[in-house]
Amino acid sequence: MHIHAVDVVLFLHIAAAVFAFGVAGLLLTALAQMRTAQSVAVLRSWQNLAHRIEPWFPIVVLVLIGLGGWLIALSHNEFSWSDGWVITSVATLVIMLGYGGAILAPKGKRLHAMIEDTPEGSVPDQVHAAVMNPLVWAGLWGEMGLAAGILFLMPTKPSGAASVVIVAVVGLLAVAIGWRLSRTASRQPSLTGRAD
Repeated sequence: MHIHAVDVVLFLHIAAAVFAFGVAGLLLTALAQMRTAQSVAVLRSWQNLAHRIEPWFPIVVLVLIGLGGWLIALSHNEFSWSDGWVITSVATLVIMLGYGGAILAPKGKRLHAMIEDTPEGSVPDQVHAAVMNPLVWAGLWGEMGLAAGILFLMPTKPSGAASVVIVAVVGLLAVAIGWRLSRTASRQPSLTGRAD
């Protein structure tokens, strides 16, 4: 059996994509659990998980771009950097990196510090409000949607215009879901006057 370099690189590219979706899935799960957390202890455990895995996302995105470029080089001119679906995929990944670096990472660090400084007990309203930040919810869901759009482009390889429409529509739908989730009630009001 002869293994071709392109097959190995394609496997690595797929594995990196699976890993990226795993990281995004864990972040969305942590966010969903933080949304309903009734105690700082529960909130802190999920935030600590998110804080540990957040740095992996930009690394995986860069790996995906690198492996994708390698696949183009190994394609013997079957694909090129000028293909519409390639340009759309790379531009979308750059947008994801930019939003993650400019919005998601700083807000994640501030939230982590806020939760670390919050004493044990019920979750204060200002901390819950920080957890429910629409820019984080819409952004994280949007990044997952953009990644799903790119995933669709890989096997279908549509034209440039179609690629942009596909990625934009899926991304905007995901942003709308995230925004909606950030605006809906997510926890029971605190019980007051309860005997401890």
